[in-house]
Amino acid sequence: MAELPRAEPPDRPYSTEDSMIVRIVMLRALAQLPPKQRAVIVLRYYEDLTEHETAKLLSCSIGTVKSQAHHALARLRVLAPELAPKFAEMEDLKGAHR
Repeated sequence: MAELPRAEPPDRPYSTEDSMIVRIVMLRALAQLPPKQRAVIVLRYYEDLTEHETAKLLSCSIGTVKSQAHHALARLRVLAPELAPKFAEMEDLKGAHR
């Protein structure tokens, strides 16, 4: 995931350990998603593919990609509530750059 600028600096420096913890939590949460939802999240937010490209790769409609992403992000918020701000950033970023 790309770094996003913030209006205010964090309360403490962001460490490599923090990054590793976020990665582990994210991987564990992703592993609990159904395969299609996991694929949509990885293709859209990690591989930075468009909805059209993702739909083509997964042999489904753009609407399916949108709904799978929506449901997956909602599920990830439950599975890893500590990462909810990150999921909101992901949605905001993709919503602006479809």
